[in-house]
Amino acid sequence: MVLHGFPTEKPLSSSSGSSSGNLSINLSFNEIQRKSSRESDDDEDAKHWGYEFFEIAEIKVNYPCTKIQWDPIIKAGGNLGSGSPTGASCERFASCGNSLKIWEVHMNSNDPNVICEKLSLPRSSKPNVDIDVHSLAPLTSLDWNKIDTNMIITSSIDTTCTVWDLNQGVAKTQLIAHDSEVFDVQFVAGSKDIFTSVGNDGSMRIFDLRSLKHSTIIYEPLPSAPNASMTSSQSQLNYPLLRVATSNIDEDIIAAIAANSSSIIIVDRRYPGLPLLTLEGHDRPVNSIKWHPTKQVLLSGSDDCQAFIWDLSSGEKSLIRSQHFQQYCENKWINGTNSTIKNNVIICPSAAHGENYEINNVSWNVTGDWFGLVCGKEFQGVKIKL
Repeated sequence: MVLHGFPTEKPLSSSSGSSSGNLSINLSFNEIQRKSSRESDDDEDAKHWGYEFFEIAEIKVNYPCTKIQWDPIIKAGGNLGSGSPTGASCERFASCGNSLKIWEVHMNSNDPNVICEKLSLPRSSKPNVDIDVHSLAPLTSLDWNKIDTNMIITSSIDTTCTVWDLNQGVAKTQLIAHDSEVFDVQFVAGSKDIFTSVGNDGSMRIFDLRSLKHSTIIYEPLPSAPNASMTSSQSQLNYPLLRVATSNIDEDIIAAIAANSSSIIIVDRRYPGLPLLTLEGHDRPVNSIKWHPTKQVLLSGSDDCQAFIWDLSSGEKSLIRSQHFQQYCENKWINGTNSTIKNNVIICPSAAHGENYEINNVSWNVTGDWFGLVCGKEFQGVKIKL
């Protein structure tokens, strides 16, 4: 199992609610499944074991998906797409791999549920030209704009980012974003014009669709210098940047992770250069990061089989450690001090959840009271109170 994503319209069930939860999961390299949650039939089991996830639809794909994302308009409720002649409800999500695809999940009350490919957008600068999708450079990531849901942006290993018009089914804009492969791209909070990207050159860049003649490099690796001394965190971050995550409540705050790095960098785009903060709690490479939907809280998953919660809402005061993590944090204190922050480095998370396998992907539900983890061949939903 490599990918999953909570939808935005329905949180997972809780002890005080009865609404069902839903999520989309890419279980393997050639299959997409859509799953839902339900409480155990046995109330006592539900108290101890929580909720059961079960498959309600799946479809095989010919090319590995690098990212999947639900249509953000679902957050407002209601059904999407054209539905079906029988009046079945419809949900929509996007995936990228060899091309950008839009899928619809038709929920039928009597017949089996169906995932249908609604739109496939192979990249071409020439309209009405047949393209061999196998000859195109793979797409590495996508982001569905929350302000204008007719717009999706994708990144590719061919150094470009492409903005798509879903209504017209065409590429609106394509730009060379980096000097080499672009690994991730995301719009900043509350904007349909400004986005950030990261790539193999190790830089993080800001673009504005209203003025594409210029871009701003807000982070890039430190230049190598003879006899220069660097901390372990600085040396770890001189790698390609793999993933970027823009805060959902602050348009200026951006997090990123580098290849083979156990550190997470937090950047304020108003102050290009060095990171605002570096989070160093993980012991092995970090694979995934996601911001809480309504709080300045970051979720991370790592090869150390740990999911960490980083509360960055009010600096050091917010990083109150529970007794469970006291010894863990003491072992990681820098220079034997009793502070969780030193030289803009945070070494202890606010909370943690451990699994038996490496955590490949993490995600929040819409209310932020659940987060999801992909680890091994399993998906885990975890209830949390912040």
